[in-house]
Amino acid sequence: MGIGTLGRTINNLGLNVLGLVSAIAGPAASDQVIDSPLVKALVAGGDTERGVAYTAVATRFDEVVTPFRTTFLEAGPDATVNNILLQDGCGVDFSDHLSMSVSPRTIGIIKNALDPAGSPANTIPCVWNAPVTGGKPPERRESPNSPP
Repeated sequence: MGIGTLGRTINNLGLNVLGLVSAIAGPAASDQVIDSPLVKALVAGGDTERGVAYTAVATRFDEVVTPFRTTFLEAGPDATVNNILLQDGCGVDFSDHLSMSVSPRTIGIIKNALDPAGSPANTIPCVWNAPVTGGKPPERRESPNSPP
């Protein structure tokens, strides 16, 4: 369960948590919940515009956009959509909502979407990316007292 789902569930139980969130974090926080009036207005005409090629990147470990598949777009008339899950074909990318922005895989996907000739798909890396902070896993260090 993500933050938005939790807020919606509490709201549906009768406690106006989304109003409280808006008061603390500003209206943009509650505007992003799936069934908010803003989101409903934005998707009323479909996900895409004619003639535009879209690439949407999601991570299975997203704790903010839940369920993570709601990141994906549905192509409307004369639009193309490439929905990509970071972990498809790369089980070592543990990017979450925060660290996907520094994931070498995400960066490679974006470069490929913007310039397929200059950044071909076969150059998109599959490397470890940690949740929250991103980057490599911590190095394992042997204790001076550990057995050989």
